[in-house]
Amino acid sequence: MMQKRFIQVVVIGLLVGLLFSPLFGTKNVEARAQKIAYVITGTLGDKGFFDSGYAGLQKAKDDYDVSRIKSVESFNAVDWEPNLRNSAQAG
Repeated sequence: MMQKRFIQVVVIGLLVGLLFSPLFGTKNVEARAQKIAYVITGTLGDKGFFDSGYAGLQKAKDDYDVSRIKSVESFNAVDWEPNLRNSAQAG
């Protein structure tokens, strides 16, 4: 009986805490425009899969706060990892 009561109190306490958690610890964070690097293992312009993905990114740029989309085409498997790393480091 005592254990059941304790569990009820803990559950109610957690629910109340979750209810009021958005009020605490919120900060005014400025939204920054996002930059997207589209690193692909082929080329654009052949109206294939990569072009469809790029068209989707262009739509996302129009619909959301995206400042820049950079396409990086890799033709050689050796270039894939460096292109990904360079794009990530460039921001």
